[in-house]
Amino acid sequence: NSLPGSPVDAYLRDRGNLVDALAQVEGMSLERRRGWPTAGFMQARMAIDRIYSSPGLGWLDFDGSVPFDPPGTPHHRFAGLSDHVPIVGRVRLD
Repeated sequence: NSLPGSPVDAYLRDRGNLVDALAQVEGMSLERRRGWPTAGFMQARMAIDRIYSSPGLGWLDFDGSVPFDPPGTPHHRFAGLSDHVPIVGRVRLD
């Protein structure tokens, strides 16, 4: 539960040699990733959930993932179930 670019996130990416899989596959800049919220409380929206993986893992897509309260889609399948939305991705295992 830390923001993209926070000290914890930077440590995992830099020292742990891990990537934010969603950001990597979708080609998101740090700024864009911060604007893709995974949690909400009242009017606050936060990008605090991630899937970290090794850089070489073969992620295929994150088609099942949506931002918290995405504009224009108030009734997505995860709406109202939690104060977080899941990050849903498909990975290729050789």
